Amino acid sequence: MPRAQEQRCSSGPTSWTTARRSRSTAVGRRGWVSRRRLRRASSRSRSGSKADSAVAAVTAGPRPPRVVRSSSKGHRKSVLGWALLITVVLAWAFTFRPTQLGGPATFIVVSGDSMEPTLSDGDLVVLRAHDAYAVGDIATFTVPDGEPGAGALVIHRLVGVEGDAFVPQGDNRDQTDDWRPMGADVKGTLWLHVPRGGDYLMRLIHPPLMAALAGGLATTWFLLRSPRSTRAEGGDEN
Repeated sequence: MPRAQEQRCSSGPTSWTTARRSRSTAVGRRGWVSRRRLRRASSRSRSGSKADSAVAAVTAGPRPPRVVRSSSKGHRKSVLGWALLITVVLAWAFTFRPTQLGGPATFIVVSGDSMEPTLSDGDLVVLRAHDAYAVGDIATFTVPDGEPGAGALVIHRLVGVEGDAFVPQGDNRDQTDDWRPMGADVKGTLWLHVPRGGDYLMRLIHPPLMAALAGGLATTWFLLRSPRSTRAEGGDEN
């Protein structure tokens, strides 16, 4: 009887120790399972990040070359400027180019009052040559050889014909001239009249004004130059 009691008494502590070890093992297992789940979750997260990065890289693709262009507004201004300049040059070449340069125009400055009130002293006259001339034309002619003032340029109105020659007379004169120019002596008839234009032209031919005019033309050419488009290809940006 005492042994049985002793056995029952001894079985109590053993049972408690076993239970404690079981609880410890269970806690340990739960802890091991938790760490394993954490590892799996972390692995899945890293895999997802790598996949997202790969998709983003494939979607983005290679970077296209960068293109930097000048503004369209500035380009339009440049084109219009050049078009205007070309138009002016062509108009000058076909209309106002002097005969000395192979053009159709002759420029003279009126001197004196013999053509008043039609033409005044200091006016600029542009002449155009023709194959034939008629009575009533205001013409510039060279005084024929052998006549007074031979070689001089005169601008008078042709008022008649005498043989093969013209009879000139100034609008401000009561009598005809003594000169009898032939058709070959006539340089051209009045095409354009600029009052006081001769005075302005004579002022412009002074060296300082010519230098200023040349500088203005050079500046205009510089401003009308077309800006070139700048292109930059490839390259990684830092």
